[in-house]
This record gives sequence, C-alpha cells and structure tokens, in this order.
Amino acid sequence: MVRATLFRCCACRRQTSATAGTIFQDTRKPLVTWFRAMWYVTSQKNGASALGLQRVLGLGSYETAWTWLHKFQELRTPSRSPSSSMR
Repeated sequence: MVRATLFRCCACRRQTSATAGTIFQDTRKPLVTWFRAMWYVTSQKNGASALGLQRVLGLGSYETAWTWLHKFQELRTPSRSPSSSMR
C-alpha cells in the first residue's frame, strides 16, 4: 500500500484507489456523507428533493445537492447501450 487511499498492483505496479471509476471518484466530501445521502434519497416515500438533501446533510450549496441527486438518479435508470436494446 502506498498511502491510506491508494493501492498498488503487485503485477503491474499501477496505483489505484477504491473509489476510482465510481461516482465517488474525485469527491471532496467524506464517503460517510455520500452514504447518508443515499439513505436519505432511498428512504423518502415521495422522492427526495435537492433542497431537502441540502438541509439534511448540511451541504453548503444547493448545486452540490442537485448534482448528487442527479448522480443517484442516473445510477437507478437502466443504461441505454445498443447491446441492451437488442435483447
């Protein structure tokens, strides 16, 4: 292990992190905050709003809450790749 957040492959010696290639990549917020946001969004009976997410998490900007909410919605919708439509 190189440092706490990076791992090194023994075979090719390349470095990577546990969040690489996920919605958490390049985030400045702690993962705990992301998980609280996911809990909030999935526990709302009538859907979550960006303003509600901002208030519950204590986020500084509405834009952050809006962006997170859209990332979650993007994950929940099935991808529309050409191979999936041919089934």
